[in-house]
Amino acid sequence: PTLSVTGQRVMGPWRVAGFASTGIGDDDYFVRGELTRAVSSQVRFGVEAAADGDPSYERQKVGAVLSFAPADTWEVTFAAGALYADKDDGAYGGISFSRRF
Repeated sequence: PTLSVTGQRVMGPWRVAGFASTGIGDDDYFVRGELTRAVSSQVRFGVEAAADGDPSYERQKVGAVLSFAPADTWEVTFAAGALYADKDDGAYGGISFSRRF
């Protein structure tokens, strides 16, 4: 089983969002937070930080995010930044989609 929590708060042009999960019995975890600011009605720009791991590895990342919301109910986010891992540091990139119900 997995426990997870997600949430966000909008304060004017600013938005704070986060997600965390852990596997019960597996000792794995994932935590991600972001802080963005609206630069237009459809575009947000900001930063993110994340960490994940289990007993065999740990990894952290810090980077920039750019979100585009072409409709009120969904958003696409691009992220890129620095990755710090147990054995190898480097860069990362990602894309995510979210939809409100």
